[in-house]
Amino acid sequence: SNGGSGGGGGEVWIGEIDVNGGEYLNFNIGKGGSKQTNYSSNGNNGGATSIVRGSGAVIKSVAGGGGGIYSTSDNLSSSFGAGKGKNTTGWNDWTGVNNHSTGGQNGGIAKTIAGGSGGGKGGGVYFKDGVLMDGGNAGNSEGSGIDAVNYGAGGGGGGGVVTGGHFPGYGGKGGDGYIYIEWGSTNGGGGSSGEIKEKQQIVAATAGAVVEITVGEGGKGSSIEYDSDTKYKKGNKGGDGKDTIIKVKNKTYSAKGGIGGNGGGMTFGEHGTGGSLTPLLSGVGINSKTYDGLNGINGYGGNGGSAVYEFAASGEGIGGCGGNAVGAGAGGAGTGSGSGSSSGGACGNGADSAVGKNGIKAGSGGGGGAMKDSIPYKGGDGADGIVLIEWEEFREES
Repeated sequence: SNGGSGGGGGEVWIGEIDVNGGEYLNFNIGKGGSKQTNYSSNGNNGGATSIVRGSGAVIKSVAGGGGGIYSTSDNLSSSFGAGKGKNTTGWNDWTGVNNHSTGGQNGGIAKTIAGGSGGGKGGGVYFKDGVLMDGGNAGNSEGSGIDAVNYGAGGGGGGGVVTGGHFPGYGGKGGDGYIYIEWGSTNGGGGSSGEIKEKQQIVAATAGAVVEITVGEGGKGSSIEYDSDTKYKKGNKGGDGKDTIIKVKNKTYSAKGGIGGNGGGMTFGEHGTGGSLTPLLSGVGINSKTYDGLNGINGYGGNGGSAVYEFAASGEGIGGCGGNAVGAGAGGAGTGSGSGSSSGGACGNGADSAVGKNGIKAGSGGGGGAMKDSIPYKGGDGADGIVLIEWEEFREES
């Protein structure tokens, strides 16, 4: 007798669902089609997997794979367990993986008596990371198909009879469905450096003149209101730094404080952008520059902008590492525009912690906070400004 085809893979859906704070959701995992123990019979279909509100309203439901097919025909080309493909309604593939276009695959076609009476392999399903989860292997002639061990995959078809008086194999069980969810995983952007003015010539001060210097305070990292009852809210923007000001002989010279990084949003992957002082420095002159904070990315808060300047001492002017970033090159992505750019490279105070790290001296930006174990952490503080003065003493000849 002919073998039985493999069972099909279950239906696949990737997308986003809107929920209400505090509501309960029910996750119903479909059972894989049970092992077929009746000879010369089609396999059993898999059960549906669904997400249902506490009120009973179905948010999303996907079908289980079709059971394997048994046929006595000499042409088995159309006899296979139907894979359910993908559910395109509301499809939004946020994984960035390209292997989800086919959804659940059809089961393998069995062999006729002339071909050896073997069963068909179970249909596979691609997991969220793009790795194929194979179905159960086909049974050899007179052997049983193998149960699927992977979620949503079809069981292997049983082998047919090739010798009189012998018995065929059974079809293998299909894999149970699965639901994978992510939520709230957005990370904050790093703060920008303050404005950097190098070799700024100021008016000559006569003997006894008073020079007033106000060093700008670095912006403070912002935390998010969180507790086990209120759950999550959109991340807050980091505090902006204060301007650094020099006053002498009724003249005022200033350098702007840095701009705090933006908080992450409520949609998966909606990371906060890095703070940028660049738009505020348009047309201020070639001796003025700034470095933008980096954007948050998956897994990391953005690094703070490093205040790169000519006279920096060793270890000064380094932007704080974003949350979860541990050192050079880690945490954040993207570049700024105009006179500013993301400094990238090394970041300061790196540690395996989701808290954004403080900038290290000289107006550098603080790192953006990150999520860890579903809990949001605050961003780091920007460093206070710095003033370096070089002067020459002039004496009149007597």
